Amino acid sequence: MQWSIFIGLMPLMMILFHQFSLLSPVANFLAVPFMSLIIVPVTLLATACLIVAEPLGLLLFKLLEWPMEGLMFTLIYFSNWSDSMYSLPETSWLNFLLNQWLMPVQIQRPVKVIPIQ
Repeated sequence: MQWSIFIGLMPLMMILFHQFSLLSPVANFLAVPFMSLIIVPVTLLATACLIVAEPLGLLLFKLLEWPMEGLMFTLIYFSNWSDSMYSLPETSWLNFLLNQWLMPVQIQRPVKVIPIQ
């Protein structure tokens, strides 16, 4: 699923930003299950515990700091790799193709402004 999203969004990233991250599928492969299976359920449990037993809820939130810091350390490590981004040169034929043929045609319409009093 991550690869299909990465490949599907790559042309849009190239059109809008002229670059894309080569490590984003790897980062998503690690971060999405980690957040879905660990962080979100424990956060919901901690929130529910705040209503019933506030010290237990606060303890769960405090315990969540460790896995979140580990995930952030890993993602920052990935973002600091110098070869993790692929940038498209401004004068390449692929840039021309993406901007001229794949970009949707924008219809110019006059903007009607309604004064608000």
